[in-house]
Amino acid sequence: MNSRIAQLRHAAAFVANHGIGGFSRELCHRCVNLYYERRLGVATAGRVKLTDIGVSRSDARDSMPIGYGAFFSIFKRIPLPKPDVVFLDFGVGKGRAVCAAATFPLKQIVGVELSEALAEVALFNIERMRHRKTMRIDIRRGDATELRLSRDVNLVYFFNPFAGDTLVKVVENIHRSHQEFPRKIYVIFFNNDHFDKVVRGEQWIKKIYQKTFYPRIACGVYETVSAALS
Repeated sequence: MNSRIAQLRHAAAFVANHGIGGFSRELCHRCVNLYYERRLGVATAGRVKLTDIGVSRSDARDSMPIGYGAFFSIFKRIPLPKPDVVFLDFGVGKGRAVCAAATFPLKQIVGVELSEALAEVALFNIERMRHRKTMRIDIRRGDATELRLSRDVNLVYFFNPFAGDTLVKVVENIHRSHQEFPRKIYVIFFNNDHFDKVVRGEQWIKKIYQKTFYPRIACGVYETVSAALS
């Protein structure tokens, strides 16, 4: 009973601060996330402070799951045949993006996660998820800067997992892979201000799409440019 009253008070406070329209958008956002969590049989919700799980890096961001609606909206814009997609997720967290991507029949999904604890949660979610259509999923525990992109990775995903030197080195690794094995690579980067700064002025990659989702989540989509044009 007390928890129900607390929820009602919280809802009333939200309406007071954001209005009925804001409350409706928030309710829709939560309902969509809850629907997919239950449909897929996973538990990927909630922010995780890295300091609480023993991760201390100045350029790392706390783990947060992207909204399912935003992910699917952007993912479906990528002009690659799904069976040809090798999807690479930097900062897997609890595995929401990987599980969402795995509802499509992709060639392979690879994820890298700095936290061993989060990587284990992601693996648990992947193993128990329903409606899975991608069978080859490889979650690696380690430093993103040390991951060498395989020659067939063609879709790279970030939900703002890190900035600073880590992001610079990861972008350099993507560029190096593109130089060694020329191909079209698409990058999805949610909350992409830092990424924009890193690739500003670069000729090997260009932004092809930008959108802002509720709640205040921006996303940029980028594609590599052929060597002949760069």
